[in-house]
Amino acid sequence: MDLELKRNPQDSKLYALESVGKVRIEGRFATRATAEVSAGRWDFDRRGLRGPLRATDAAGEMTGKYWPLLYGGGTLTWRRHELAVRRASTGPERYALADGDRELALFDARGWGKEPVRISLERLEDVEPALLLFAAWVVRVLPPGGS
Repeated sequence: MDLELKRNPQDSKLYALESVGKVRIEGRFATRATAEVSAGRWDFDRRGLRGPLRATDAAGEMTGKYWPLLYGGGTLTWRRHELAVRRASTGPERYALADGDRELALFDARGWGKEPVRISLERLEDVEPALLLFAAWVVRVLPPGGS
């Protein structure tokens, strides 16, 4: 299954991922965002230049955290479950969200244009909607080269 995060033509800060939810980009360098899915709302932010990227639910509980590695990719924790974000090819803009050896989703990140992230996954049911939006935001916030 292939999905694309698409910019709303009437609102350049709002992006939708079909069948998943929406994310509104905030901040000068997209270092903050608000995501909405059927299960609720999350705030995404980054603490410091090299600090973690975080996802906080509407109750204020941190449900996700991403720690970048020096040479690309990193560790993404979602609801206390550790996942990996790693380069999926030699190019700097393709990443995989993986649970151990199993790739849950592939992300092609292209900048904050009309369609900034293309996502490929076997089954949408395998990845929680808020996690999918958080991972898409993470790979888009990563600078070229990975971290």
